[in-house]
Amino acid sequence: MRSRYERLAGLDEALDRSLATYSTRSVTLCLAAIARLAFVEGDPERAALLAGAAEGLRRRVGLRAWPSYRRAEAALVDQIRQALGADRFDQALAAVPG
Repeated sequence: MRSRYERLAGLDEALDRSLATYSTRSVTLCLAAIARLAFVEGDPERAALLAGAAEGLRRRVGLRAWPSYRRAEAALVDQIRQALGADRFDQALAAVPG
């Protein structure tokens, strides 16, 4: 089993590559994956910020999550909302620029 550091390092490397190639779709996939990791590790506020950043970036450039990921990402957002409560969730999303 990989450690938290190894999982995060792998996602960080993928994010760096996505940014270097200007792949908005890949950047949003990485942000969503890091949001899932944050949630699993017990940090729902960070997860909300990351999920909000992924969705905000998609909206900004007119993209949608891939069909195969939409249901999983929607479920993650619902889990984060339940963990934080609606007010804290909305505050976390409001903190995302854009």
